[in-house]
Amino acid sequence: MHPKLETVQESETGKPLTIRNGKNSVEKYFCAEDDILGRKLLLALALSTAAACAPSTLSRADDAPAYSASDIVRHFAAEPSFGASRSLCIGAAADCPGDAEKATRSESFDLEVTFELGSDRLTAPARKNLDEFAKALRDPALAVRHFHVDGHTDARGRDETNLRLSQRRAEAVRNYLVSAGIDGARLNAQGYGRTRPKARDPLDPANRRVETRAED
Repeated sequence: MHPKLETVQESETGKPLTIRNGKNSVEKYFCAEDDILGRKLLLALALSTAAACAPSTLSRADDAPAYSASDIVRHFAAEPSFGASRSLCIGAAADCPGDAEKATRSESFDLEVTFELGSDRLTAPARKNLDEFAKALRDPALAVRHFHVDGHTDARGRDETNLRLSQRRAEAVRNYLVSAGIDGARLNAQGYGRTRPKARDPLDPANRRVETRAED
């Protein structure tokens, strides 16, 4: 299958500039009759998608976990505020509370861990993020701490189905951490379905998450 061709018209001369896009990168940067047009197109490409000029750098960024183990250690090892509950949201970026809610929950820490659609199967990015979480749990600062792994859903679907799915996802996170060498006795997995929403709107995607809380 041939890659898609996109043609951009140079505004001053009307001459066509052709860009050939591959699956994840620009394969042919420009076809122009003079160097001035070429420089203009390359500048436009840099402004719109700088990563296209450095696909290897983009690949490394995409492969990196969302957070490091040290980020998690700093969060959970910090002295708690009186009356505050420290928690870590394990879910897609859209599945965790937005900036407005984060401002009122300063002790929360969001770590992106996603599942395949409608299942408890962890995605590859999810496993990389949980690898960092496992490293953090082995750190001396957290090595004796116990954690709750709580599964939650939004209000879509049947309550019974959501409850089972939230339990399976919480257990999937726990099981992965155990397979990474974490003592299962330190992790308590529990599914709550739709009963403990984060957002006021019961259908808000922010309610779909697996949240990990440290026991104090």
